[in-house]
Amino acid sequence: MNRLEFEELELQVQQSDLPLKSFLQQAGVSCSTYHYWRKKFFSLSN
Repeated sequence: MNRLEFEELELQVQQSDLPLKSFLQQAGVSCSTYHYWRKKFFSLSN
């Protein structure tokens, strides 16, 4: 996953009515991968 892919995933998560865990399961992304990229993305933007 790269930054662009994560940004797209984050947008889809925000638009989804599903809980995060359910959405990630449907998208085929592990929770640990999502949280890794989220932490990395937000640490770079600060």
